[in-house]
Amino acid sequence: MLKKNNRFIAIIKRLLTDVELIGKSVVFAIANRHPHNRFVHLYKFRKALAVGHISPFHRFAAKGQANKIVSLRLKQFGDVLLHFDLADPFQMAICEEFVLHQIYNLQLLSFVPDYSIDCGTYRGYFSFLVADKFVACDLICVEPHPDNYAAFTQSAKQNGLKNIRIHHKALSATAGSIMLELWGSNMAKNEEEGVSKVAVETISLYELLKDIPAGKKLLLKVDIEGSELDFFPACITQLPAVCAVFLETHDGWQSLHTIKQQFIEAGFSFSVLRDRGLYIDSFAQRNG
Repeated sequence: MLKKNNRFIAIIKRLLTDVELIGKSVVFAIANRHPHNRFVHLYKFRKALAVGHISPFHRFAAKGQANKIVSLRLKQFGDVLLHFDLADPFQMAICEEFVLHQIYNLQLLSFVPDYSIDCGTYRGYFSFLVADKFVACDLICVEPHPDNYAAFTQSAKQNGLKNIRIHHKALSATAGSIMLELWGSNMAKNEEEGVSKVAVETISLYELLKDIPAGKKLLLKVDIEGSELDFFPACITQLPAVCAVFLETHDGWQSLHTIKQQFIEAGFSFSVLRDRGLYIDSFAQRNG
């Protein structure tokens, strides 16, 4: 009897969460009206951002939704036309960072950057946002995933993105190439045996930093699935005098304590934007 009661309570809680999510999705659809955006697409997109939520009616709701791709223009991505696969949980998790948590809040910057380096570009969401706010900023993008690279290249062309260099490579301290595991729209290093991997050409963050002319202001974003430790905290001394860094680390505070200290010793302010245990988003800034 107790087991049945617990199951009933769990269903009720999920149902209430479902109702709350429906309400938030309707509000989102209303708030993001645009001549290009269909209300139903906005609604479905917002619901899909709740990647961890399982509705009690998920089987019923899934019927007749074979096409999961929606095209939207959203201010959270620079108001450009982008295509979203609502069935891709990794893509939705990244969109959640931009839409719900506003991890990449460019209002945090106290200067106008001359250059932006986007390490782990994915589909270009961060770079589109930068291009919209800082029109004259030169964009340098690094993305190893073949599908993400192709999608971003096409979107950049369709949306007239200028002043851009796209490297179809992985950011790594290892010269030449590295083996990365390819699963869905994500790509990362994996040390397990028997896992399918592909060879990807590499480029060093130090090479990219050398291309930034002296005296120029830099915006750096690094989200490279654990490979950030190839460069942080060591690269901090190589950053321009005026610089801002959005950094995601993947081992909790194990390395972030040292990284934070190195940023502060180099004259940066430092703050944590979102702490999810192993995955921590932080922001550092120095004004010269």
